[in-house]
Parts: sequence; structure tokens; C-alpha cells
Amino acid sequence: MSIKLRLILLVVTGLLTAVIMALVSFTGNSRMGNAISDSQVSMLSLRDHLEGDMMHDALRADVLSAILVGLGRSASTASDVRNDLAEHASQFRQVLADNLSLPLDDNIKSALNNVEPGLPIRPHMHIMRINFFSSVPAAFRQVTRCPRIGR
Repeated sequence: MSIKLRLILLVVTGLLTAVIMALVSFTGNSRMGNAISDSQVSMLSLRDHLEGDMMHDALRADVLSAILVGLGRSASTASDVRNDLAEHASQFRQVLADNLSLPLDDNIKSALNNVEPGLPIRPHMHIMRINFFSSVPAAFRQVTRCPRIGR
């Protein structure tokens, strides 16, 4: 084998090694980009889920606040409680809609879709409770004297 042929083989081997390294690098970078994108979607979904959970707790707190308003033991008014309820229900629906708009797994999407049909009913139930507790405090005072509820 001549020196010229050996140099040509060395250059071809070096170029082939460089091409293989470039392909491996490109594949690794594209996979890393996909993993980062999936991670961002997961974090957005988790943030929306946590915010929805907080709004659900806020809806419960609104009902409890209405109970206190009905008993006359709160500085807020029934209209304040209704405004808070409307805000929290709206925010709850918004974060669920945000979660549904994300490119999530089919299992997660189906679970979120199972939650959605009951949403129009729940805030209205809370509104009915708030209206009852804020307008009929005497009836609620009778209920709170029940031994099961406590004193």
C-alpha cells in the first residue's frame, strides 16, 4: 500500500468518524429537545392542576364563609361571598380548559374530560348553598344545634 492510499484512507476514516459523531449529536439533541418539551408540558399541566385544586378549596371556603355570613359572624357580606365564588369558579374553569388544551396523554385527557361534565353544576350548587346560608340564618342556626355537627 502506498503512502497516498494510506493518507486517503485516513482522511476518509476521519470524515466518516466526524459524520457519525455529527449524526449521534444531532439525534441526542433532538431527543433532548423533545424531552424538554414534554417536561414543560408536564410542568404546565401540574401547575394548572395545583391551581385548580386551590380554586376548588377556595370554592369550599366560599361556602364556609357564607355560613359565617349567615350566622352573622363574618365581617364580609353575602355579595362579597358571591363575588368571590364567581371569581373562583371562573378561575377553576379556566385552569381546567388550559389543561385540556395541552398536548397530554390520552389517559390524562380522558380523565380530565370525565371531570368536565359536572363542572356547570357544582358552582351552581355552591351558589344555592350561599344563597340559603346567607338568607336563612335562623334555619342554619337550628341545624348547627344538631349533636352530630358539634358545638
